[in-house]
Amino acid sequence: MDITLLPPTHILSNHSHLALLPSALPKHCHPSSSRHSTSSKSIMMHPYTPKPPKDGSSPFTTLPTEIQLLILSHLDLSDLLTLLRVSRSFYSLGLSPTLHRKLSLNNIPSIIPHILGNHILPSVRELSINLFPFPRSYNGYHPNYLGMLLSQNIKRGNTKYHRQRNSHLGMVKYESVIGPIMKHVKFDQLRILNIPFSSSYLPMYELESILENISSNIEKLDLRGSSLSGDKWIELLGWEKFGNLKELDLGFTNIHSLPLPSSNCYTNLRYISLSSCTSLSVETISGLFRDLPISLEKLDLSRLDQIPFQTLFDMKVIHEDSTGVLTPTGLREIKLVGIDHLTRRDIRTLKNWWEKQRRDCLSNTSHRERGKERKLSLESQLVDWTHSRTEIETPELISRSSTSSASSSAYSTASEEDIIDTPSTSYSSREYSGSDVRSNRKIMLPSQHNFLQSLSFDSNSAISDNQSIPQRKISTIPRAKKKIGSQGDHEVDIISINIIHSAILESEDEDGYRQFIGEVVGGTLDVGNEIQPRGYIEIDQ
Repeated sequence: MDITLLPPTHILSNHSHLALLPSALPKHCHPSSSRHSTSSKSIMMHPYTPKPPKDGSSPFTTLPTEIQLLILSHLDLSDLLTLLRVSRSFYSLGLSPTLHRKLSLNNIPSIIPHILGNHILPSVRELSINLFPFPRSYNGYHPNYLGMLLSQNIKRGNTKYHRQRNSHLGMVKYESVIGPIMKHVKFDQLRILNIPFSSSYLPMYELESILENISSNIEKLDLRGSSLSGDKWIELLGWEKFGNLKELDLGFTNIHSLPLPSSNCYTNLRYISLSSCTSLSVETISGLFRDLPISLEKLDLSRLDQIPFQTLFDMKVIHEDSTGVLTPTGLREIKLVGIDHLTRRDIRTLKNWWEKQRRDCLSNTSHRERGKERKLSLESQLVDWTHSRTEIETPELISRSSTSSASSSAYSTASEEDIIDTPSTSYSSREYSGSDVRSNRKIMLPSQHNFLQSLSFDSNSAISDNQSIPQRKISTIPRAKKKIGSQGDHEVDIISINIIHSAILESEDEDGYRQFIGEVVGGTLDVGNEIQPRGYIEIDQ
């Protein structure tokens, strides 16, 4: 039945729309139509919930295992551990290694349960331990909600406690909070390790032990605020094995030196942070600037106020290999926040100078590539010209009659044109002289279009010797320009360097301070309104 054929009052009285419309009827009146509205309202407030199957099966269990794991991967660890108590199937799914590739711990229970040590930690590939500012004391530490969930699924006999260990020097060294955690981590499978601001609970000797066990597969290390200090930390950690390292954060540490620029840890490094490393000397930083890693994309030098402007100006953003070829580095962003002696003028000077280095490098590289292409093109055309000349001057062609000689000459000319005419848009660099025009044979024009190829010059054409004749030009330069035009955005990205800074003065002289005061006062005092023009602030000299 088509309800559009009914009157509007009949449609509203027999459908659920009436429950959503305002009614003028008093509350004590209950007409026949109000039953429908009440029932429809109750249906909307209480949606239908299907009953569980009588055989105990679940629609979730009918899904493939891959889809089940994909659904469970969106749950937090606490929610995932809660599902372990539902059934045996959920218990096996919840402990699948694919669900525990990433683990972030904000609190560590004093009791390490069996389920955490034997099932979750061995599957971790990305481990983050954020206990800043410091963990709770060992004696007064109560298991948190995560620890309670972990302990509810196991017996108490399968737990492990923090213990002490004696050093070979005779001194007693207490195991840190994360010591029992790191015992269950497989370092050869670890890709990311984040232990920020761990100096308050992770001593230097245990941090060295952790870094010594890390394999060469590590890609990201966040050691900001750690207990690294001095000069010997480089030798103790063996940075030569970190060839796959891509991100390194050493901010807020007391280090005095950096790995050498030739170290293997710089091979694939894309990001390095030296923020607030106030113990680094200017000579150490200059050594990094002189040979900046070619793969480095982001550099954080925040709050390194000991770096002078000249040291930043001398930084090379281009790399020179062993053969002397210059290539731009991958640096796209440099952070100079908190360096108070830098002004806005200094920031503009640094940006212009660094981008000029790359612009000159790219121009020299493009000229070198064009020269190589031009040389290769001339060599190939010389080979083609020699081959076609050999075909024309064969004894068979000379011994033929004049008629056959003319036809064969035309055929050889066409063959020569076919050899030079390639599928690309390049033309031969061979120039046509006046002797070619005065000859009896026809000359094909340097065009690939069929109509233009049919045109020709003969000896009766009124062309003087001094008149210029169209010549074939090498197309290597146009191809290079086309290549640059097609990749213009990419080249701009290579040249451009984004500088994040906190400079507020235009310059450190009197004019710079006056400009800053004027900007502050003008931005604070909103003089004028929409009707009257805005006023201005004049600073007395």
